[in-house]
Parts: sequence; structure tokens; C-alpha cells
Amino acid sequence: MPNENGADFDVHEDADLFAEAINFTSATTGFAARLIEKDYFASMLLRHLCSGSADLVFKGGTCLSKVYWGLSRLSEDLDFSVAVPLDATRGQRREAASPMKQTIGAIPATVGAFRLEEALRGFNVSTQYVSALSYESQIVEEIEKIKLEVGFREPLLLDAVALKAQTLLLDPIGAEAMVPAFAVCAIAEPEAYAEKARAALTRREPAVRDFYDFDYAVQMGYLQPEAADFVALVRQKLAMPGNEGIDVSDTRREQLVRQLEAELRPVLRPADFEAFDFDRAFARVVEFAGRVC
Repeated sequence: MPNENGADFDVHEDADLFAEAINFTSATTGFAARLIEKDYFASMLLRHLCSGSADLVFKGGTCLSKVYWGLSRLSEDLDFSVAVPLDATRGQRREAASPMKQTIGAIPATVGAFRLEEALRGFNVSTQYVSALSYESQIVEEIEKIKLEVGFREPLLLDAVALKAQTLLLDPIGAEAMVPAFAVCAIAEPEAYAEKARAALTRREPAVRDFYDFDYAVQMGYLQPEAADFVALVRQKLAMPGNEGIDVSDTRREQLVRQLEAELRPVLRPADFEAFDFDRAFARVVEFAGRVC
């Protein structure tokens, strides 16, 4: 069992207990068993990576869910950022990525549950690095992958924050968290929303999860998109080099609609998916585009 500071993720070593906990958590929360298992292993990776690097900042939709929103949706990947100057050369970015390459490459030897499927590789002039690790699922009885993305693109606009990340798995006796929350260095909440807004507006390959997350933050009262300081923050993000142009066209909308079943439904509880109003979410992003243009 994990110790009180969350250092040990060993629940999976007792296959019967792990299966019982996953099934109990699924029945209690409404999330699919496969996603609960993936969240457990992703949490294990997250804790290991965050404990080994002071520069690694947890971000993205998974961060919003695990740190700020109380596990409202689950995810298939982990996103991070390492702050670099805007004028950093490709060589400087590669040098900054070198320690992370070593850390990720050593994971199978240091965290025995994982196998390295794809070593950390740079893309887009070394501004983005991608890796993948896998684990043997006890739920679907096949190999499952977790994608890691680390950006070496730009400086943070707000100071990162030391917070706690949650793992969904519940103890079937008592219904308490089976893995205690653990420390991460997380992107500041306003900047996380600003990055979501930028992604919804400009991501080259649009992702419906960006629209879901933006809409969810507004619906829950976490985000006031009309606030002047937030609009200014997003404008700063949009002014950074490397962004695509703002696109809220009908073509983009059609692309997003096609993703609803395949990419959004699997990471939500059934009730949350049915409650999601895509038309409302898209309209909110369109309205926000008018504010930042």
C-alpha cells in the first residue's frame, strides 16, 4: 500500500485488490474501469517525473482535472512545459531537453511497471518533445500507452505553483483515496485557461477536448472569459511566435463534431458527455475570438 506521503504506487502489485478497487471506483464515480486504471499509472509516472525535475511544469487538460477540478474528466496523456526564452536557439532547446531524455529513458529501470515505447524526440525545431511509455493493463489484458509531451517553446507568463495532484482510485473499504495526493509543480490556473483558449482558437489540428475544457471552466464558474486580465493574458499567448492564425470557421466546427464520439466520449462519464452542449461550447469560443482579435 502507498505510504502516507504518496511515494509508493504498489496497489497494482496485488492484482485482486487492484481489480476490486478499480471496479469499486468505476461503480462509485461512473468512469470506465480502463480509464481509472490509466489514471493510476499516469499518476505514477507524473509523480516520478515531478520528483526528479524542478524545471518541469505540469500543464494541459490533465493538469486541470487532476490539480484544479477534482478529476472531472480523465485523459490519455501527460503534458508538461519547461520554460525557455523566446529567442532560445534550437541547440539551446535541445540542451534543455537532454536531462528529460535521460530521465524518461531510465523509467523502465526505475519504475518497473513501464516499458519505453518511444524515446523522447524533438519536433518543430525542438520546441516540442514527445515520448510514449506503456504498461500491461489488467483490465483490458493488453498493452496500454501513455503519451508524454514536453514543450520547450516559451517562458511562462505567470509563476508556476506548488500544488497537489489527485489519483482517482478509491479504497473499496471506506471509499477514500487509495493513493494520497502528491506534490507537483503546476502551471498557474489562469495561464492554464489561457493556453486552453489559445489551443481552441489556433491549434493546427483542432481538438474537441479544448472546447470541452474551456466550456467546462466557464460553466463551473472557474473562468470569466470576459475579464480584462484574462483577455490580456490570452493576447500575450497569441502574440508569441509559432502560433497558427485564429480559426473558428465552419470547416473547423465540422472537424470537431466528428471527434465527439471517438475522442471526447471515451474520457467522460456518460452523464457528463450527454450534458455537454457542443453548440454552446463552440459559440463561447467564437465569442471569445471576437474579444481577443
